[in-house]
Amino acid sequence: PDGTEVEVDDNVFSNCTNYLFKNNDLALNYGLSNQLFESLKLCDDSLKRDLFPNVILAGGTTMLPGFGDRLRDEVNNIISNEPLYRDSNYNEIFVTPNSNFRESGYTEQRKYAAWIGGSILGSMDTYNDLKINKSDYDQSHAILDA
Repeated sequence: PDGTEVEVDDNVFSNCTNYLFKNNDLALNYGLSNQLFESLKLCDDSLKRDLFPNVILAGGTTMLPGFGDRLRDEVNNIISNEPLYRDSNYNEIFVTPNSNFRESGYTEQRKYAAWIGGSILGSMDTYNDLKINKSDYDQSHAILDA
């Protein structure tokens, strides 16, 4: 507000991005790559053959340069160290977009995809069955957080 300009070193931004991938004390003590792999592992086997080659990124953070490539490389590295997956049909994921493949027109939409999805969900009649109000949460948040 006072017109002061602050110069921020590029390292600040790259370090922030690293925290998304780093195993640390945030969330489940897993970086994003581990969270994605653990999520894929939890899926039914009949779905895995469709999910592993079709990871689609959405949201503004995914627009950071090299994000898709790094996520793909790190998850594939995790898979290569997991005997159950390394020797199976699910031995590699494919992440879109990446440095080699971008869907035409998707870049601008990606910035707002999460908000658009949320607005679609919120406008559905079935959303009333899915939502929880604050007083219900306050009474049962221990159950939801478990």
